[in-house]
Amino acid sequence: MIMNDLEQFSFLYRAGEALKLPIYLEEILEQIQKELKAEAGSILLLDPDGKKLEFKVTTGVRSGEIKHLKVDIDEGVAGWVFQNHMPLVVNNTSLDKRFAKRFDESTGFKTRSMLAVPLEVGDSVVGVLELLNKKVGSFSQKDIQDAESAASIASVVIENVELYKHLRLLIAKIRNLENYQKVLLESLTDGVLSIDSENRIVSCNRSFLEMFREIEDSIIGKDISLVFDSDNCVKKIKECCAKKRGIKDLFCYLKLDDNKRIPVAIDVASLRFSEGNKGSVIVVKNLKSALDEAEMKRETLLKSDLLPNLSHELKTPLTAIQAGVDIIKHKLSNNGNKKYVEIIDKNVVRLKEGLQLFLDYLRAEKDDWFVNPEEINLSDFLRNQVEDLQERFPEYHFSLNIPEHAIYISVDKSHIERVFKIIFKNAIQYSEVGSEISISVNEKNTKLEVYVEDSGCGISPKNIKYVFP
Repeated sequence: MIMNDLEQFSFLYRAGEALKLPIYLEEILEQIQKELKAEAGSILLLDPDGKKLEFKVTTGVRSGEIKHLKVDIDEGVAGWVFQNHMPLVVNNTSLDKRFAKRFDESTGFKTRSMLAVPLEVGDSVVGVLELLNKKVGSFSQKDIQDAESAASIASVVIENVELYKHLRLLIAKIRNLENYQKVLLESLTDGVLSIDSENRIVSCNRSFLEMFREIEDSIIGKDISLVFDSDNCVKKIKECCAKKRGIKDLFCYLKLDDNKRIPVAIDVASLRFSEGNKGSVIVVKNLKSALDEAEMKRETLLKSDLLPNLSHELKTPLTAIQAGVDIIKHKLSNNGNKKYVEIIDKNVVRLKEGLQLFLDYLRAEKDDWFVNPEEINLSDFLRNQVEDLQERFPEYHFSLNIPEHAIYISVDKSHIERVFKIIFKNAIQYSEVGSEISISVNEKNTKLEVYVEDSGCGISPKNIKYVFP
């Protein structure tokens, strides 16, 4: 579309071709020189620095010798016309102080009379048209009008040249921007596609095509419902386009061939223009690749003995520290410093429990979980647990409601102790000091249900499904 506009512009304004500018200006100058019966003429244009006037074209005797000279913007008749934005006639140069003699002295040309008019583009003067030495009589008001008409035509040519130059620069910038955008999009590992206001796919990058396993022509112009396997996802994207909103990390599935699909997260940004909605850009992140990579790293880590060995290395000195602390506690007896030793002891125990939990997790992940079942009395087990809790946390009230008779179960005692410790710890952590924590057992045929209830804030209904799916 841009190139068509450029071709039309070039056709209608062929005078705007920069290389041909002197030719067209020379034609204009020669025509007005001939009509006004002048011996010579010149068109001066402001140089790129805006400090000098350059002889762009010259006609008449000695015209070639003056082209290498430059005029200060406040020098001579041309400088005066340039500064004042007004035409000027000097019919006797020897009597006018504004006339600059150095140009005649440099070229050997004898200037007797002059007519100069400004070349204006918009509100700015960009140059001066000069005519020298009227062959018969003096320059008249009619000559000024004719010269101004010629200057207007020359100004249009100059303006078209500038427009043409700017247009070419603009097109070059657009091409560079398009190339940069293309390289940028193709270098992204995430898929990127754009859709119009009707939710049809307009473009996409290579990463998306590789993810989608299709060629570009097969999806361009199609509705986004072809791509995303979720009515809710498609609905949200369409709402984003309509309401000019954005979406961040929306989870959905990308449709593939053979009824396959892959999990993706998408970001959506609407394209906003003053004249209305133009569509949206969608960034598609392949979660399957990320999950596969994370799983591979996890398996590699689990297969190694680094973490278990590291945990054991930490656990061994902690055991020694705890033994030393126990000895110190015994020796201090009721000494006032005993409380500090107890703080150390408590934190060592906590750290050992955390390490043991971490080791158990690693064993479970590596299918290296050892279970040693034994028969225990659940009633006695829970009574011992509650007694320990009352001793360790006297600021809380613990109640136990269990059957009078013995309840025997077959479990790994160390594992079940760890499970209940975690449950009790959670109950204490999220309950206010002084509140009650109750433990009860309910027998249902061959099943046993153990309840631990506290007065904490609990889990909201909307989140409980994530904790207990």
